[in-house]
Amino acid sequence: MDEIVDAPPDTAPFVDIHNFVRDRTRAIRQDFTYQGIRSIDCVVIHEQEVRFHVFSEFILRNESVELFSSKQNLEQLDKCLIS
Repeated sequence: MDEIVDAPPDTAPFVDIHNFVRDRTRAIRQDFTYQGIRSIDCVVIHEQEVRFHVFSEFILRNESVELFSSKQNLEQLDKCLIS
């Protein structure tokens, strides 16, 4: 998770970074669920995911619907909080 969020490319628009990270964090959550992993590391990763989704919602709130879906972002945030 650290590698995903710590070194985003400077040249990419944040909406592209958001889409990439959202996709990867979704896969991470699915892996935790399928493999039955429950540890403090999972909690830390979920906390990072939640912060990312809240931050993305704030930064991308004025983007067009074609580029950013607030509804999908909030759905992913809910799934992070439930996991």
